[in-house]
Amino acid sequence: MSPSLSKFLPTHPASPATVLHAHHALYAQLVSPSSSSSPTPPIHYQPFVYPYRALGPHILILYLLLPPLSTIFSASTLRKHPWLAKGGDVGKWAVLGAITWFCTWTVLECRSRMVTVGYGIGLIEAWSVLWAWTLVCGVGARGKGMRVEKGAAGGDGEGQEKGSREERRMGGLGEDKSREVEVKGCADGGADGQSMSKGENENDNNECGKEGEPRDGLRRRKTKDRSRQDSGHSEDENVESRFVWQGLPPTLWHRIVWVTDLVTNFRGVRWSHQISGLPYPNTSSLSAFAEPTRRQYPRVTASGTGSRSNPYPSRSALLRYNLINFLLTLIALDTLKFVILKDTYYWGLPNPGPSPFPFERTSRLLLSLASIYASLNIIFILSPLVFACFAGERLLGEHGWPWLYPPLFGSPQEIWRKGLAGFWGGWWHQMFRLAFEQLGEAVAKPLGWGQRTVKGGILRVVVAFLASGMLHAAASYTSLGDTNPSHAYLFFAIQPFGLLAQRVAAKWMKENGIRDRIPDRIREAANFAFVFAWFWLTAPGVADDFARSGIWLYEPFPISPIRGLAGEGWWRWGGSWVYWHSDEKWWKSGLAM
Repeated sequence: MSPSLSKFLPTHPASPATVLHAHHALYAQLVSPSSSSSPTPPIHYQPFVYPYRALGPHILILYLLLPPLSTIFSASTLRKHPWLAKGGDVGKWAVLGAITWFCTWTVLECRSRMVTVGYGIGLIEAWSVLWAWTLVCGVGARGKGMRVEKGAAGGDGEGQEKGSREERRMGGLGEDKSREVEVKGCADGGADGQSMSKGENENDNNECGKEGEPRDGLRRRKTKDRSRQDSGHSEDENVESRFVWQGLPPTLWHRIVWVTDLVTNFRGVRWSHQISGLPYPNTSSLSAFAEPTRRQYPRVTASGTGSRSNPYPSRSALLRYNLINFLLTLIALDTLKFVILKDTYYWGLPNPGPSPFPFERTSRLLLSLASIYASLNIIFILSPLVFACFAGERLLGEHGWPWLYPPLFGSPQEIWRKGLAGFWGGWWHQMFRLAFEQLGEAVAKPLGWGQRTVKGGILRVVVAFLASGMLHAAASYTSLGDTNPSHAYLFFAIQPFGLLAQRVAAKWMKENGIRDRIPDRIREAANFAFVFAWFWLTAPGVADDFARSGIWLYEPFPISPIRGLAGEGWWRWGGSWVYWHSDEKWWKSGLAM
């Protein structure tokens, strides 16, 4: 048995800092070698040491960086020795097994003195396993993965040409001027309740193809040749300006860039496996890849109502939106930190006192939701600000294109338009959606349950929420606070019941003609009321688990203007975040967090 946080807490902690000190004392005991002679000595944990404990994701990256077989062996050799390709399949399973084993071992063995890192150990390691299986098996990144890149002028010379030849051999994209790739954004949903919303699917049947066709968001078609007069530019200019689909590149440097984007791009923006509802480049008018220019790009075109329009037609538009969003979120998060720490519930105490705010259960749920949203949003905004706005295309090239950074959160209007399905599938962030969709597909496909069938859609949604529950339960497990991982898991596991209940009720009202007689405002209010009531009943367990993990003791900013003006001190950071850990085995030494 491991000691609990309660052992190191005074009866009445004076401040959140006292609770943090208890976390540090508990961590020190957990990672210290036990000298107890008890027949059941306490479990001895290890600190999370970088880079050793990040070996799982590193194995995935190294595997994806392996060159294509076609660049090592000739086509005749591969035909003569088919075992070479089969050996690659065996290696794939070995890689996935190693990643799964190492990440699971890290979850079971590692802890951290920092509340954010402690929570992140379980979340990131569990996500690394799911993401590895998604890329290697789900989307088949090495054999099928394609991403939008600049053509001849934007490639790497000989490597781009070889890559194009390999794409043609694979039946790929970009053969000659008679082939055009039409990017279709199918709003078929699938994760976190999106496929439960029938209203989205009614208009998408013509876009998404027949049941059983590949659901990678792409549709290939033959088009007529585009003459130089149609484009208004010379052939050389078109060659320089067009964009192509690039498979696994043959050259090492190009492959490093390609794989880095693949592994870190969880929503698959600009990739052939991009999730639905995100913008593709709109090349029917001025370029959506950078600041508006006079050039046109005939190779990749955006179409379909299922694909959102690009919200950032230029770098300045991206900067304006995200800078305002960042400043507002910064103020909101600092205010929330000032408010929630008035309630000992957010200190992570096993038995907190009564809330100083009215309607204790409701206020704690709303403040928890607002704090989660603000904390995630401030992190998500950093990516477009740093990579697209401040570094930009001048330093990062293609990675500075503004259309690559659509918002992580949707519009809150989705909640009162579609209820619980709108909350999960429209408003809440879709960071993990691709992996959830692929996992659901892997479970439903062998059963023959298509995406368009009722049972197929329900199964995919159930699998998505069960996977989300596992991620959050793993994060709860690696936290030092007195958490209960089952609370996090059960919260997500029961969400499909709420989605199904609202869908059945909506269908019954529609079939009986009740829905059409209710004004839109009343329906929207009913949707919002259902979401509020559902979370009021189901969310307290997961909110309590968040609080007990100690996650709300973290300080997002070094300086707090709100608490400084209130006389609680301006500077918020302190103590050591990382230290050098030495081990008897040199490869286990590194930066401990």
